[in-house]
Amino acid sequence: MIKAASDVRQRCYNHPHRRATRLCARCKRGMCDECARDQAHCDLCQQELADLHDLINIPVKERVRRASISLRNFLIGLGILALLAIPASYVVRSLMSTPITPEEFARFRYAAAGTFETPEGVNVLSTVLGARAHSASSAQEGYAEKRLIDEYSGPGFPGWRSEGRAFPHEVIFEPQQLTRFEKVVLTQQINEPEDTFIRDFEVQVATAAPEGPYRTIGRWTLDQHLEPQRFEFPPAEARWIKLVALTNYGGPYASLAEFNAYILPRNPFAPPLETPLPPPRR
Repeated sequence: MIKAASDVRQRCYNHPHRRATRLCARCKRGMCDECARDQAHCDLCQQELADLHDLINIPVKERVRRASISLRNFLIGLGILALLAIPASYVVRSLMSTPITPEEFARFRYAAAGTFETPEGVNVLSTVLGARAHSASSAQEGYAEKRLIDEYSGPGFPGWRSEGRAFPHEVIFEPQQLTRFEKVVLTQQINEPEDTFIRDFEVQVATAAPEGPYRTIGRWTLDQHLEPQRFEFPPAEARWIKLVALTNYGGPYASLAEFNAYILPRNPFAPPLETPLPPPRR
């Protein structure tokens, strides 16, 4: 069979009784000297030239038919896009009219960073990590205690307000699980009068129940500015964390934007802590 195919290539396609002296560049058919002279301007046989001519010189009727098919497919695709665009426009309009919440923004921020650790550390009171505001002794409507741990302070969202000036005001937070933390960061609310800013406060912790008993891990004073204010202390174990507002700067109520509790970031180059060996048995 291979020999027969080779013999065919060695014979002229148009004149089988003659030996081929050249092959078609496309179909590899053999051409004799006469056919080669007729096709001296190219390396294609007569059949390939005819096919190429038909491909280039398309009849007008065929051109019209192909153009009509293309136009029909274009209109069908345009109709499908229009049908998809109508519900998409409603979705986009709904998203544009619904502002993103601070909790959603915090999720996006952590997802973009690929970690829950920030320059401050890991916030154990992040709602993304399952923390929640357990209760408050006082809160105005629309200024609930949950605003203190939404991880956003700015003019677009209110912070926490107490109902009056009768101190102390207490807010209890519940991390997702028993945890240890060693820093708190508080931020005053930009929308509030400066005389309502919390001045003196305490942080207390409990491990048994939200009702206590609580122990105080620190008492500090906040300044009248809008920058985050940081307070560190020895690591404290807590299942519930209580913020106690003791005084403000003389306003009719107390206000605060954010209250966060952090595990400090660890130095990745620090040597691991050595575990002491048990004493030898006697």
